[in-house]
Amino acid sequence: LDSLYQDSENKALAYLDSSLSESPYALEAIILSINILGNSNFLKNEIKIKDLAKNAEENFDSDDYATSYTLSGVFYRVATFYFNNQRYASARKYYEKSYDELGMLQKNFFGKELGHTIQLGVANSLYKEGKNEKSLKVYTDIIEDIDEDKTDEKTKINEQYLGNK
Repeated sequence: LDSLYQDSENKALAYLDSSLSESPYALEAIILSINILGNSNFLKNEIKIKDLAKNAEENFDSDDYATSYTLSGVFYRVATFYFNNQRYASARKYYEKSYDELGMLQKNFFGKELGHTIQLGVANSLYKEGKNEKSLKVYTDIIEDIDEDKTDEKTKINEQYLGNK
């Protein structure tokens, strides 16, 4: 069964690699490849994952290619794999890149919750790095930026901030 799964995984990655060669600007093949590689064996595949994220950053242009996927999403996925593998400084770097890819409207008006979620990744990474003061500052900034009527979001952030545990 394991060899069948591994063979299927290798076939999927080969197909995605071929797709990426034909369309290096498309995020779909990159995101799927990152998910397969990260879930299979992140530490073994770390360099491939970083290369895929770099490829996305260098080749994707939302003005030339319409997709519902974003560079922010690519970087968030990579950050989460790093975080789950206790590589907190690298996780923070990718969470910050993810946040930087959000547009001004998403950061300040529509979709602020997404920005808060990404910033929570930054805060939790800082906390796990032992940078408690910086972590608390990011967390406090998130809480202060949440609109007063968004009590569910505030509760979610409070519950998921590791500095509150």
